[in-house]
Amino acid sequence: MAEQRRLLISPERLTTASNSIALNPGELHYLQRVLRLKPGGGFTICDGCGGTYLASLGNAGSANLLEKLPAIQAATPKINLLFGLFRRDLDLMLRMATELGVDQLQPLQAEYSLLEPGEQRIDRWKTILKEATEQSERCWLPLLEQPKLAVDGLASPAAAGVCRWIGVTREAGVCSLQEELQSHAAVAAQQWQLACGPEGGWSPAELQIAVNAGWKPITLSSTVLRCSTAAICALALMQHQRLQLNGYKSTANLPGHRFEIS
Repeated sequence: MAEQRRLLISPERLTTASNSIALNPGELHYLQRVLRLKPGGGFTICDGCGGTYLASLGNAGSANLLEKLPAIQAATPKINLLFGLFRRDLDLMLRMATELGVDQLQPLQAEYSLLEPGEQRIDRWKTILKEATEQSERCWLPLLEQPKLAVDGLASPAAAGVCRWIGVTREAGVCSLQEELQSHAAVAAQQWQLACGPEGGWSPAELQIAVNAGWKPITLSSTVLRCSTAAICALALMQHQRLQLNGYKSTANLPGHRFEIS
């Protein structure tokens, strides 16, 4: 079986009449030093939107496009994670969320959030998502939305075909996410939305706003999970259920995740 070699390049750079694309220093370093490719070595280029190309490394810091391959359809239901901003392990959570197939990420500035990200931190998050997309051999780059206030993000009405859940702790009589994912509504949905809180959880006002907007409280564990742990636990369950719904026996067959070249 051929070794996986993948590079993510934006669609704008791929829409060119030429079959040669100039690589920036970071991309060239990745191909030559990390993947250890020599001129003429083959790899796959993906545009982060399901488009893939067979390519080879050129002699002068360029990539030669050899063949455009059939587009890879995005997996369904779409998985959207809304997370209250937190400090510890946020970068790791973003990387693991990408590996687990998250489609959209919405940072929320919650009442108990201890982090107020600037543009530099957001740029770093985008770099993490790009690197994790390449490493996990996905064809779809997760969409990172601009941070917004939690009260605004949770108050927006749900569209048709969307199931939305909000993680809570110490709430009696709350269903587990596992149970919810097996419900008829979840099986028939086009999108799953999950909101995980920051350190200290959601404020009473935020939780009430969420419930009024159709977010259903769920639990993930009999123990209280750290923010990053809760998000990854939930995404693992959602990815597993999505695989089951689509009839895949391994992530090697999930659209947008693995693609073999020779």
